[in-house]
Amino acid sequence: MRHFSVPKEYEYYRLDQFLANKLPSLSRSFIQKIVKSGKASVNSAPCLKVARILAHEDKVSVEMPVIKKTYSEAEDIPLDVVYEDADLIVINKIDIADAVGADAEKMVKDAKYLNPDVKIIKSSLKTEEGLNEIIKAIKDFRDSIN
Repeated sequence: MRHFSVPKEYEYYRLDQFLANKLPSLSRSFIQKIVKSGKASVNSAPCLKVARILAHEDKVSVEMPVIKKTYSEAEDIPLDVVYEDADLIVINKIDIADAVGADAEKMVKDAKYLNPDVKIIKSSLKTEEGLNEIIKAIKDFRDSIN
């Protein structure tokens, strides 16, 4: 169970928006499912409404579901590589990688194994991590073809 007190700057936020800010590893749609399933309360009263408007110093509690990590074993299957000339790989949504059982570092290692010279940007559009690097890469590419 996670407990939060609503600070002044979050007054008038919806419950799901507030929880999305406090629990950045979870998507807002996942948080909405948690609330709708009766796992959240405001001021000790159960709350099923994701759009409930919060007040300063409201007490919000949320029962965190156990997220079961699942792993798939890779199969050794022959693949025909259609095109292999990537200069850049963007691994997006790294802010939720742990929550969904993904290993961003393994993705980087696998990509470097296939192409040791490839540039890799790990990004999250939600937290804006890597966003400036992506913009710079696009501008650099545009400048290189003009």
